[in-house]
Amino acid sequence: MMKPLTCMIVGGGYAGINAVKAIRESLGEGAHAQNLRIVLIDKQPYHLRKVLLFKPASGEADITLPLKSLFQKAFNLSKVQ
Repeated sequence: MMKPLTCMIVGGGYAGINAVKAIRESLGEGAHAQNLRIVLIDKQPYHLRKVLLFKPASGEADITLPLKSLFQKAFNLSKVQ
């Protein structure tokens, strides 16, 4: 039995989100995926889509995406202050 590993990703921006998705896709659903804990560290519990900053100024939709909605499968959110 392999010792569980922890992968720390700092930042919930585009690079951090894509890193989590790429790691999950590369490991698949096999035994390696079960032995890896991915930790995404960010100040906020959401991703701010900065390319859409003009929308709130024009009265349109919210430009934040909750991280829970991006990583629904096996996502455990812990708020750290």
